This record gives sequence, C-alpha cells and structure tokens, in this order.
Amino acid sequence: YRILNIKYMKLDDFQFLNNRRTVIFVMVAVFLFLQYELWLSQGGIKSILSLHKNIQVQAQAVNTLTKQNNVLTADITDLKKGGQASEERARTDLGMIKPGETYYQFLG
Repeated sequence: YRILNIKYMKLDDFQFLNNRRTVIFVMVAVFLFLQYELWLSQGGIKSILSLHKNIQVQAQAVNTLTKQNNVLTADITDLKKGGQASEERARTDLGMIKPGETYYQFLG
C-alpha cells in the first residue's frame, strides 16, 4: 500500500495574493458579479418584480371575470326559477307586449 504524500500549502505559496491591489480587484470583481446576478439575471430582483406585476394584472382580470360570472349565474338562476325575468327580457330586448296590452311611447 502506498501512503499519499500530502503537502500542506502555506500562505507563501499564494504569492499573487500578497499584492493588496490584486486582492481588492478580485473582491470587487466577485462583488460586482454577485450584484449582477442579484439584480439583472433571470430569477433576479428585476424579473421577480416583473412577475409580481404580471400577477397583479392577472388578479385584476380574474376579479373582473368573476364579477361577470356572478352576474350571469344570477341571470341564469332567475330565468330558471321565475317567469318575470324572461318577461322582462322579452319586453326590453325584443319590444314584445302581452296580448291585450297597449304600448305607448312618449318622445321627449
């Protein structure tokens, strides 16, 4: 069996890190890269804000459609239960009158 010869690295082995300007440059570059990833990349804050805006628009559309559905549901229920709704529709939408009724229209 061969035993691995492990050499421990000392700080002196990293001579390029001895220069402060290099260290600062590397740290600033890493910081800028991370800031780019945070703000501008896909999944970053910019795209998340855009998604939140889209969610709000969709929620407003859903609310509008829900209100319209509720009105239509009430109309359907009213038409199924009683004759008053169908009579009202016939009078207003189609201009129909009952037999024996006289229709008067006043022009203003």
